[in-house]
Amino acid sequence: MRQIKFRVWETMNNKITGWDELQKATISLLNRPDKVVKDEFVVMQFTGRVDKSGREIYECDILKHIPDGYEPHELLEVFWDEELDAFSSRSLDKRHLYQTPIMENDYKVIGNIYENPELLP
Repeated sequence: MRQIKFRVWETMNNKITGWDELQKATISLLNRPDKVVKDEFVVMQFTGRVDKSGREIYECDILKHIPDGYEPHELLEVFWDEELDAFSSRSLDKRHLYQTPIMENDYKVIGNIYENPELLP
């Protein structure tokens, strides 16, 4: 069974608040219909997968594809695929547009789209 947990990008503070911190905090602000408050937080869900080093993979993470026995290549962004109804990854390389399911042990988390925008094309 996949563990359900989240992390939050705080747009006002430019920082990620992790699952352990969220469990201790009052996050009722996230449920308010006020658009201003909602724009202050981006909620990202844990995919249930870990990378080669055991680091948890979340939505909006940037992964380096590292297939066994091969040199690292391709940067991928993790997202929720509505058509597949599952977490998936898509190429950040404009020359190779594709999507693929996230398989454990083939990836290394190298950042996320909020804290590491320099990794985006």
